[in-house]
This record gives sequence, structure tokens and C-alpha cells, in this order.
Amino acid sequence: MSDIIIFLWIILSLAVASIMGLLAKKYGSWIGISALAGLAVISNVLASAKIVKFPFGLHAPAGIIAYMLTFFLMDVLNEIYGKKEALKGAYAGIIAQLVTVPLIWLTLIWDAAPFMTKEKISAATIALGLSPRLFIVGLLSFFIGSMLNVYLFDMLRKATKGALLWLRSKVSTITGIFVSNIIFIPLGYYGTGVPIANMIKGHSLVQIMIALLDTFFVYFVVLALNKKIK
Repeated sequence: MSDIIIFLWIILSLAVASIMGLLAKKYGSWIGISALAGLAVISNVLASAKIVKFPFGLHAPAGIIAYMLTFFLMDVLNEIYGKKEALKGAYAGIIAQLVTVPLIWLTLIWDAAPFMTKEKISAATIALGLSPRLFIVGLLSFFIGSMLNVYLFDMLRKATKGALLWLRSKVSTITGIFVSNIIFIPLGYYGTGVPIANMIKGHSLVQIMIALLDTFFVYFVVLALNKKIK
């Protein structure tokens, strides 16, 4: 996949997440919270599915875009509705993973129908075969990273008296994802042959790139929801 297509895919993903944020104006914050929960599940399940190439020779798990969209939505919820709603989004993401991933495991050990070929069964196992270690570590790192993001965003909002949205968003997001990475990658991939240091570097740089790209969308959603920006 070319670098241009990857960039366009990231932009499209942010645009779709922005629509979820905009729908909150009409239907309430639960729209953004629900979207965040779904993205959290996707990011965890895809974490072990495939490590993919990004621009500039970087590598990261396929679920990284979905993971970053959860932080984008947390920032939007935090700015529009406050810390309480952003925390609801984070908790929804954790609960969704606790409910969904065990159901996926049950699906994988369930006897397949007679007409299911070995190739199809193998493909499903590879795509959905999240290991218990990655699930637990992913859940832990998401919890710590999202809590840091929400609380730091709120602290910075108070310190800046609601100004400098771009700074609050970037500092809280990058801090949250970095701490999440140094928990998830060493604990999740140790002993698998994956180069841990390079993985942390690639993971973090890709996330920072996405975090910088989402700045426009954060402002777009906040302004569209008629919130005055200082």
C-alpha cells in the first residue's frame, strides 16, 4: 500500500470519527461514547492481527489507527461535555473489550460447520486470534493511557482557562499514548522475536503523526458544535 493511500485512509478515518462527534449535537454524547467503545474493541483485536508498514519506514500493529481515534474522541468529548463524559467513553471502551473479546475466543473454539473449509477456519483464527496476554496487556495499557489523557486534558484546560485547545489535545494525547506504549509493547511482545525498541519507536512516531493530523478535525468538530474556542 502506498504512503499516499495510507495518509488518505487516516484522513478518512478521522473524518468518519468527526461525524460521530457531530452527531452528538443532535443525539447526545452517547454517540461519541458508543463509537469510542467500538473503536477500542477493534484496536485491541487488530493489535495482534498484523504489524503493518507506515510512511518513513515505520512499523506498527494494524489496530493503531482505531486506537488513535479513541483518543481523538476522548478529547472531543472532554472539550465539549467535560471530563465526566470523556471518562464514560474510556470506561465504555474497557467494558466493550471485556465483553467482546471473550465472545471472540468462544467463537474460535466453537466447532465449525461441516461446510467451513480449513482455509476459512485458519483465516478466521489468524484475524481474530488475540492472545490472552495481548488482550490483558492491551486492556491495561488502554486504561492507563486513557486515564492519563482525560485527566491531563482537564488539568491543562483549568491551567490555561480553556485556551490553547491544540496544546491541551496534543500534550494529553502524546503523554497518554507514550505511557501506553511502554506498557503494551514490552509486556505484549516480549519473547515473540519482535524488536521491542524499534516497535516502541515506530509505534510512538506513527501515533504522533496521527495526533498531529487530527488537530484540524478536533477544531472542526468543536467549532461545528458551536463551542467558542479561545
